[in-house]
Amino acid sequence: MNVATRNFPLSAPQLAAKLKIKEGGDRMIFGTTVPDGSRLLIVTKMGTPL
Repeated sequence: MNVATRNFPLSAPQLAAKLKIKEGGDRMIFGTTVPDGSRLLIVTKMGTPL
């Protein structure tokens, strides 16, 4: 799983370590903070485009 963060209290490597995620593969997890202050983890899977 690949990890990216934006406006999140942890860096991508810190988040990967905390979640015990190995980098690579066809899945992506994004850590972000939304306008109301809530933090979200969004998981996606990369595939063939439509």
